Amino acid sequence: MNLLKQIKATTSRIEKEQILKGATELEKLTLAYAYNPYFVYHQRELGRIDWDNLGEPDELMFSLLDSLRTKRISGHAAWDTIKDFANDFGDLIKLVVRKDLECGITATTINKVFPKLVPQFKVQLAKEVPLSKLELPLLAQLKYDGVRLVCLDSGSKVEWRTRNGKLVYLPEFTQLVKGAFSEANFMLDGEITSASGKTEDRAKVSGMINSAMHGGVIDETKLVFNVFDAMGYDNFLASKCGWDYNHRANLARKILSEIANPYITFAETVPVSSIEQINKLYADKIDQGYEGLILKSEKHLYTFKRANTWAKMKETKSVELTCTGVQEGTGKYEGMIGALICEGLAEGKTISVKVGSGLTDLDRAMSHDSYLHNTIEVKYNTVIQDSTTKVWSLFLPRYVCIRFDKVA
Repeated sequence: MNLLKQIKATTSRIEKEQILKGATELEKLTLAYAYNPYFVYHQRELGRIDWDNLGEPDELMFSLLDSLRTKRISGHAAWDTIKDFANDFGDLIKLVVRKDLECGITATTINKVFPKLVPQFKVQLAKEVPLSKLELPLLAQLKYDGVRLVCLDSGSKVEWRTRNGKLVYLPEFTQLVKGAFSEANFMLDGEITSASGKTEDRAKVSGMINSAMHGGVIDETKLVFNVFDAMGYDNFLASKCGWDYNHRANLARKILSEIANPYITFAETVPVSSIEQINKLYADKIDQGYEGLILKSEKHLYTFKRANTWAKMKETKSVELTCTGVQEGTGKYEGMIGALICEGLAEGKTISVKVGSGLTDLDRAMSHDSYLHNTIEVKYNTVIQDSTTKVWSLFLPRYVCIRFDKVA
C-alpha cells in the first residue's frame, strides 16, 4: 500500500495528515479495519512484514478480515488462510490483523483528517486538582494500583478491555459475569488488582494482564476486579451518558449483587465533608500501602475524557534531602530510629522535615551514622508551611532510600 509507505517515510505530523487526505475509499477502509478497537482478528504471531511486498487493499481482503473477526475462520485454518493470502496479494493483511499499520499514525490522527472514521474507545480519566478548588462534600474512593479495565456485556458476549480498548482474555472472570445480571447490556469500569490492591503488587498484575492480552493463560484467582463505575452498554459505545454518579454507582452495585462473587467487588468508597477528613484518610491509605484516593462528586457525569470531576491524590513527587539528625524511636521502636531529620530544597523552598513513614524495621535498626550527612530520597505529596513558625516542610513525607550515588 503505497499510501502507508509515504506516511512512514516522514516524521512530520502535518505531512502525515496531508498524505492521509489523498486516501482512496479502499485505503480509508483499511485504516478503519486496522484501528477500530472493536474489530479483533484473534491471531497472535504473524511473522515479519515485507514492506516491499505490501500490496494494495481490495474487497477480497475485507471479506477475509470479516471472516476472521467473526470467527467464521479460526485456529490453524485462520493462520493458513492469512499466510496464503499474504503470499498471493502482499503483507498488508498482516498489518491490519496486528491492529497497527506501523507508519506512525493513530486513530486520533486518522479522525482528524476523516472525522469519526474510526470509533475511539474512551474512558474517563482523573486529574490532579488542588483540594482548595473542590466543592465539598465528596466521595473518596481508594485509588487501586493495578490495571484499568472495562467489562462490556452486550447481552450476547462479555469482553474485557484496557483503557485503550485492547482486548484482554479473562475466561474465568467472563464466566462470573456472563448471564449473571438479569438486565444485560452494561459496562463496568474498574481496576483489576491483586487481592490486596496495594502498590507493591502493581508490576506482577501488569505482567499478568499483558500476558492475558496476548492469549496467555493466567491464574485469575489471584486477581480482584474493583468496580467504580457503570452504565448501559449502548451509552458507553456512543460515548454519551446523562446519568449522574448516584445512578451509575447504584447500577454497579445492583449488577455486583447479582454477580455475587468476592472477585468482583465495588471500590472502597467513603463520604468526606472536610479537607481535614480527606487528608487524614489519604494519609491512612498511603500508610497502609495503597496509592492514594480519587475524589468524586455524587452528581458528576461521566465525560469520557480527563476531567477534574475525578480528582486524584497520590504520591507523585520526590526530593533528595540531607539527613542532619536522627530522632529516637518510642514504643515498639524504642532503641531504634524513629525518624530522620532531613533538610534541603524542594520546589524552591528551604525544607526541614522529619521522615519516619516508609522506614522498615531493618532500616530503623541501622546505626545513626548510616544516615547522617547522607542524601535521602523522600516521596511527598506537596510542600506546606507551618502557620506559626513559617517553616516549610513536606506533606506526607515517605522514606525511599539512601542515595549512595549522590553526594550530600
